[in-house]
Amino acid sequence: MRLLKLQRKVRCLLRIYQKKSKWLHCAGLYNLGNTCYMNSTLQCLHSVPELKSALLSYSDTVKGNGIDQASHNLTLATRNTFGDLDQSVRPVTPLQFLQTLRKKYPQFAQQHNNVYMQQDAEECWTQLVYTLSQTLTSDSSESAVLPMKQLFGIDLVSRVHCAESGEESMETELVYSLKCHISQDVNHLHEGIKHGLKTELEKASPTLGRTAVYTRESRINELPRYLTVQFVRFFWKRESNQKAKILRKVDYPLELDVYEFCSDELKKKLKAPRQMLRDAENAKLGLYMGKLAAQKKMRSHQVALGNRLVWTLTKLSLLYQRNN
Repeated sequence: MRLLKLQRKVRCLLRIYQKKSKWLHCAGLYNLGNTCYMNSTLQCLHSVPELKSALLSYSDTVKGNGIDQASHNLTLATRNTFGDLDQSVRPVTPLQFLQTLRKKYPQFAQQHNNVYMQQDAEECWTQLVYTLSQTLTSDSSESAVLPMKQLFGIDLVSRVHCAESGEESMETELVYSLKCHISQDVNHLHEGIKHGLKTELEKASPTLGRTAVYTRESRINELPRYLTVQFVRFFWKRESNQKAKILRKVDYPLELDVYEFCSDELKKKLKAPRQMLRDAENAKLGLYMGKLAAQKKMRSHQVALGNRLVWTLTKLSLLYQRNN
């Protein structure tokens, strides 16, 4: 009986705390059959408060500006699923979202032997972010809400050149994630990102009058509030005509510094803030080292006093033995 009352009290406290904490995230998502890719995407995006604010301000009737019905419905399903996650302390069944996602993007409804196939979380994330970037605009939500570009968009500036013809051009591109390409030479995240920012492509050369190999070297020209990095673990196997997964271990830091991947223009903008951050960290480190030095000095005094006390007691003991 006491246990039952305690459980009720805990549930009541959780509900109260959840109402007070607007962005509390404690509920999970049921796997509806190989839907881990979708669940991980939803949980990842659900952790972004600004995105939840944008979805809350999204109207049920917004369908203008060239937004198709399927995109509108998927945005509403995302908003409703996030609401269920915020309001529940028990696992949520994202059936409405799954059905809406499959209507918008039929590739996620592929089946094999009447069983829904596993899908790539990155593909789901990319499609959902692209859809939200089309629907969550300043016209369809409050002006104070940050658009998807500011939250996740990465502006890249690329130098495309052909060694054979000497042609060179500059291109700009908006992407929503950096790629960490994995190969036998990649052991760390920085190496994978570096490989991902330098690629080769084939296209028609006006100078040569035929197809030629071009090298694209990209640099980050503008950073978003949330930087997404994809570990490219899948590649297309021509022999079996299907995807294969790369199982190589790649280390990554707890804090990712992408300064070396930025353009010269962005590096100039980041120079002063980086110096301020470095000075603050050095100040904290100096204060910490000062505390360590003080503690060490105190311990040395304690040891010295202890040694002196032992020496004094030993001397008194010897004098006592002589007198007796």
